[in-house]
Amino acid sequence: MDRLDWRRWDEYYPDSTGSDNAHLTFDTLESAIVAVKCGQGIALVDAVLTRDELLTGQLIRVHAGSIVTGGRYTLVYPKRVKRSSGFCEFLEWLEQEVGDSGSACQMAVSGEV
Repeated sequence: MDRLDWRRWDEYYPDSTGSDNAHLTFDTLESAIVAVKCGQGIALVDAVLTRDELLTGQLIRVHAGSIVTGGRYTLVYPKRVKRSSGFCEFLEWLEQEVGDSGSACQMAVSGEV
C-alpha cells in the first residue's frame, strides 16, 4: 500500500512508466496479477510467484529491468512435520523450484494485450 516497490522502480528506471501514468493500488499481489491478466495495465510482479505465467506467455515482461525488494518468503511448520514421510522430499522440491531466483520484481503485462 505504501508503493515502496514502485518508488524504488522509478528510482532505478526513471520515466519508464510515462509521466501521466495513473496508478491503482491493490491490497494483494494476486489482485494486481489478475488485473494485468485482464488487460488493465502493468504491474510489478514477483518473479518467483509469476514464473509459470511468464513462461507460458500469460504475462510478458515489458521492461528488462528488475529490482530486489529485500522481501522474502518463510515456510513455517510444526517440528513434528519435519519427521513425517515425504516432508524432506517436499523441501527438496521446493528448494529446486525456487532456485536462486530470490525475490525480484519485474514489470509485466498480460500476454494477451
